[in-house]
Amino acid sequence: MSKKIILFEPSNVGEKFEYEVTEQAVKYYQEYYPILHKFESIERRQMTTPGFALKSNDIKIDIVGDVLTSIKHIGKTINGSDDKKVKDRFDLLKRIYHCYGNLIPCAEGVNTKWGATKTDIYDKKLEDVKKYIEMKNRPLCKDNEVKEIEKRIEKGEKLGRGFCDKLCLRYWLQKSYVDKNKNWCDFVNDFYLQDFVDEKYNVIEFEKLDNKNQLDLITELCVKIIKREYRIEKRKYDFYDLEKNIDEYDIVLEKKYKSKNK
Repeated sequence: MSKKIILFEPSNVGEKFEYEVTEQAVKYYQEYYPILHKFESIERRQMTTPGFALKSNDIKIDIVGDVLTSIKHIGKTINGSDDKKVKDRFDLLKRIYHCYGNLIPCAEGVNTKWGATKTDIYDKKLEDVKKYIEMKNRPLCKDNEVKEIEKRIEKGEKLGRGFCDKLCLRYWLQKSYVDKNKNWCDFVNDFYLQDFVDEKYNVIEFEKLDNKNQLDLITELCVKIIKREYRIEKRKYDFYDLEKNIDEYDIVLEKKYKSKNK
């Protein structure tokens, strides 16, 4: 008998929002991430795309959501493959792509020009986070930059494309980590990213995974997503013993919250 793994995803029925910023996704961030418990759910203000967000009196920038892996990036590695196992495993990755284990809260605007390529590759983003939190030259934002961000927030102006290049990221990390004497390891624990770093807390590069065969590459990403969701659901940072042969598992997707539009 197959072992069952239940993964949860936002309900997107009747909604026009991206999964990571649906009302259900934002509610999940608030409930399952201790650092966001005191935040309040709102309709998105600093909009690049429509949806919902979390706001706090302490941190003026809204918290929205992003996706950890990239189907586009991985899809490039399997183009032209005739291997049925590879295609079936890629179908699994696409099926679990919008489960909560692959969604991560982040501050509005931090995704702008974030990454070395045009694809949405999260290891590059995590390397930036690590670099900024560990920077010896503080603060991360100059006074005039802070004033500009806060002025735009007050006016309800967009913080997305055309405004900044990683400025929102530096502002968020300054307010949420540097000013609170929190470090990179705290960030990894706060966002349940233990399977995305090595034992020395260095970011595992997706490009290095490309050196593996296609089946192993896609399998490893599926395993990372499943492990991360386990950590989030259990509020645990310990190791989740999931065998690489995930064909032995019956992976079931369920909705975490009911959609108001059902």
